[in-house]
Amino acid sequence: MTPMMSGMSRRLAVGAVLIISWVVVAWLTWTLASRPDPLLHAAMESTFVTVDVEMRRLESAVVGNALVEWSDRRTHARAGHWSTGVVTRGVEEGEPLTYGDALFEIDLMPVFLLPGAVPSFRDINSTTLGRDVVELRAALRSLGLLNSVSTDAPEVFGEDIQRAVARLYVKAGYIPPTEQPIASHQLAQLRASWSQVQTNKSDQLDPLVDIIYAFGPYLAASQFLVVENAGERLGTPISLGQDASEVEVTSTGRNQIVRLSLERNAVGLLTVGATATLNTRDGVDHPAEVTWISPTVDPETGRFWVEATLVRSDPVLAGQPARVSIVVETTGSNDVLVVPISAVTESPAGQPRVLILGDDGAVMESEVRLGLSVAPFVEVLESSIPLQPGTPLVVASNVRQEPEE
Repeated sequence: MTPMMSGMSRRLAVGAVLIISWVVVAWLTWTLASRPDPLLHAAMESTFVTVDVEMRRLESAVVGNALVEWSDRRTHARAGHWSTGVVTRGVEEGEPLTYGDALFEIDLMPVFLLPGAVPSFRDINSTTLGRDVVELRAALRSLGLLNSVSTDAPEVFGEDIQRAVARLYVKAGYIPPTEQPIASHQLAQLRASWSQVQTNKSDQLDPLVDIIYAFGPYLAASQFLVVENAGERLGTPISLGQDASEVEVTSTGRNQIVRLSLERNAVGLLTVGATATLNTRDGVDHPAEVTWISPTVDPETGRFWVEATLVRSDPVLAGQPARVSIVVETTGSNDVLVVPISAVTESPAGQPRVLILGDDGAVMESEVRLGLSVAPFVEVLESSIPLQPGTPLVVASNVRQEPEE
């Protein structure tokens, strides 16, 4: 072989090696690019954050704070004669109030509770005429102590009403006061009759009334309390030994209530009869019902009043603070299908939808019709793809995971 041919062969061999090297490098580069490191691949994959479909009872409520108090609380006017004397028999708060009963005593004499609109202001005796006598006559008739229905002079404190007053006292266990002192020779007979009445009132009541009537019974202003609405229970105690001038007679109903002051934006949401719940400081829930809503909003404060009545009263709760929740809207007593509000989006057509993550990892779109919404859930009434409790819904995607070390 000539020197010139030998040099050409070497150059061809070197070129062939370079070409082969380039081909190998290109193949390796393509292979490595198509098979990346597993950690790097994991960092690039898309993942999903999901929440589950649930069964729950939803309830929307207006909430406020109030004190538990007795309903229909009233303070009743008392006679000026009460300015003297002391209480010789008291009565506890909460005791039932009944017309015709001797409520308490001042200087050993009873104070009767009578129905009427005109408060007591004077003694009533045989010389008394007026509207208060007419009222007394009606009160005694309502108590079954006076049988006469009509009279020519209803404003006169006549024989029929005088006997009825005597019966009022005797039935309550007291000898009624009289206009004139009882003669000494009659006093012994009166005491004997009284002893018999204490043993058997029904048989001896009328003879005793006859004796008392002979001396002109009357009703002292300090011995009756006339009230138009007595309520059902005593609102404040009247204590033994209390100065009569300090006695305050209040009455309440038998129900306990809370009164809430609420913002204007709650107007129209509440209705009488709505369900309410009181949570007291002992942590116990007490059922209640809305029984009154003020018809107007205070223009200065922009607030209005709502009253709820407890289903069951408990004297222990009186005066306690409570957090009151009044139901505005509810899905009912049973659990319903709900989804987190964060799982609901809007389809391109503008319809609410949820994204369901299938077992195979595929994401399916389901249009839904929604019901009551109470954060953080919303009720699902219908779904184009049936939903079941536990169905995973996509709330976020394309979340990059950090490579594990």
